[in-house]
Amino acid sequence: MDRDEYPSGDGKPLRDPGVFPGKCEIQAAKYPGEAGFLGWVSVKSLQAATAPRVWSLAGVVAAGLLLVLVARFVLRSSFFQAGRESAETRAETGTPAG
Repeated sequence: MDRDEYPSGDGKPLRDPGVFPGKCEIQAAKYPGEAGFLGWVSVKSLQAATAPRVWSLAGVVAAGLLLVLVARFVLRSSFFQAGRESAETRAETGTPAG
């Protein structure tokens, strides 16, 4: 086998490219089963992951939640002050959909 087939450089193939294969975009799901399938793949990936990888993921999630809370309550970001939009408010303002 060529050296290019072993990107780690130590002669061993990479067996686990990551906890989540691909992007985790639940909002982009077009069919109801896609979110369930993504959850199933995520659970299976986490079950097969090593403890340091799981703790790393937990740390990233915790840091992200902490930053969202800081932006919301400490920095008082205008993103969290924006009003919610609905079909009725679009009809009232005449804003085209899409």
